[in-house]
Amino acid sequence: KKALFLFSSATGSPKKQKKLPKVFAALEPYYELDIRKTSSMEEGQSLALESCGHYDSLIVYGGDGTLNHIASVLAEREDAPVLGYLPGGTLNDGGKNYGVDSIKKGVRILQEGAFGRFDLVKVGKDYSTYLAGFGPYMDVSYVAKRKAKKTLGKLVYYLICIKEMFSIRKYHLKVEGDGQFEGKASILAAMNGRWIGGMRTNSKGKANDGKLELLILRPTIFNGFFCFFFHFGFLRLSGERFHVSVDKPVEWCVDGELGPTGDLDIELKKGALKIYCDSSLL
Repeated sequence: KKALFLFSSATGSPKKQKKLPKVFAALEPYYELDIRKTSSMEEGQSLALESCGHYDSLIVYGGDGTLNHIASVLAEREDAPVLGYLPGGTLNDGGKNYGVDSIKKGVRILQEGAFGRFDLVKVGKDYSTYLAGFGPYMDVSYVAKRKAKKTLGKLVYYLICIKEMFSIRKYHLKVEGDGQFEGKASILAAMNGRWIGGMRTNSKGKANDGKLELLILRPTIFNGFFCFFFHFGFLRLSGERFHVSVDKPVEWCVDGELGPTGDLDIELKKGALKIYCDSSLL
């Protein structure tokens, strides 16, 4: 298989980056690799677009944001190569949708070559692979400084979460569509999968089941911090289409990156992404 391999030296810790030569060696018996080092997210997206119709596979090393940006380029294109993902970020919640929870597991999946079609979520004009939301804790991945993430890893996220426990946020939400809700809330998360911040908060969610879940948390002590750990207290709405209205300006986090603002239409795009995955998910 002819494969374009994209990676950026800015992604991940130096320890993870040192694994890349071994990754290339492990994949070379299975793929004809064209290896490109990118200097920006825009360059990565441009190369991903150029790969459509010219490569069988597009393999990407990066974090959740990288996975989002590349998947968004390939979304719903019939001439798109099959995406392969190797996690290089801090938490890598997005890759877990496909059974990729480590570089070692990602390499094994690529060697086995099983792939399927997985759902994406359209959030306004953006795409999400696993999470779009607002409220406390949703912003920690982009509030955290890159240097701090490389030095402290997951710890920096939890330090920011502790700070946000005491900054109470309340919104008046109105949700319409395949499920309805109107009332006060502190957090809304549109999920296409199970994981938020390394926690299996949406334990029954799947990225290829033809539905998404809206998790809504009403105002509670510590902004509901412990609800994420113990998986309780959320109102869950399940469906394919929702419109979310908020009484004040909000910034949406989309797959760990700063996304759109304000009221949004949210729509599931079934089977929009071809990606290598653990065969048990098919």
